[in-house]
Amino acid sequence: MNLIKPLVLFLLTISCLKLPKHYAEWTSGFRLSSCHIPLENRPEWGPSPPDPQTLSVLNQPFSLHRRGSQAYVFLSQDGQYVLKIFAKPLRDYVFPYRFHIRFLRKPQEPSQVLMEKGLRGYFLASRLPPQTTGLIYTHLNTTKKQLPTLPIRDAFGRSHNIPLDNYRFVIQKTCTPLTFALKESGKKDPEKLKHLIESYFQAISLRTSFGLKNCDTEFKKNFGVLDGQVIEFDCGEYALLPQGEEQKEREIFQDRICYWLDKHLPEYRQLAAQGSVIKQN
Repeated sequence: MNLIKPLVLFLLTISCLKLPKHYAEWTSGFRLSSCHIPLENRPEWGPSPPDPQTLSVLNQPFSLHRRGSQAYVFLSQDGQYVLKIFAKPLRDYVFPYRFHIRFLRKPQEPSQVLMEKGLRGYFLASRLPPQTTGLIYTHLNTTKKQLPTLPIRDAFGRSHNIPLDNYRFVIQKTCTPLTFALKESGKKDPEKLKHLIESYFQAISLRTSFGLKNCDTEFKKNFGVLDGQVIEFDCGEYALLPQGEEQKEREIFQDRICYWLDKHLPEYRQLAAQGSVIKQN
């Protein structure tokens, strides 16, 4: 009986320590002020004036979908586009998250470095053909009188009007997660699954042919399917690929899809393991 109180106290402590880990997921930690990134504009990052397609996309409200590691992700009213507004790391302004980082994780990179990396990653991604990333517009520097004021809604349904000139963001087409498409095809259409695996390897090969690597090698959250082709939609950790490491980069991502298939669709693992389309002359 004397052990009950210490046990309850221990469980409450563990719960409190885990709460900050999920705080951002529940509330998205949204603060408009956190989207003011204290970095100098880089002339090489553009942006170009918005074209009619971009202005048409921005002529509708957006609602907060989730908080990513580098940006808030908003979904358009028609469900066809996402708006990623870059923001300071959560640890900079959400106390529970700072507590969790400080006491339960290893030291992190400086916030300035993280923010610049994310912007640079999408700048590099903008060099690729847009059908390989889903990107339709990148606004990585602040501007004046180029963009409209956009109505958005946060996770609590509160409305905000955002003068987009003041923020750094990208617009991408929405896509189906690759893992979902693979599972569906594995059940219903094996030929489509084979096409998706080949398209995945082609996407990796195309990126490496542009001299780019993705430092974030997580398979599940980086890839999607758009218009029947695999795209890499999370580009925040793109970097220049050292010369001579193209094949190594392809093999890393080959290992990732083989590992996933081995767990979820083992009958197709060998197809990916062959890697016939990733070898380049």
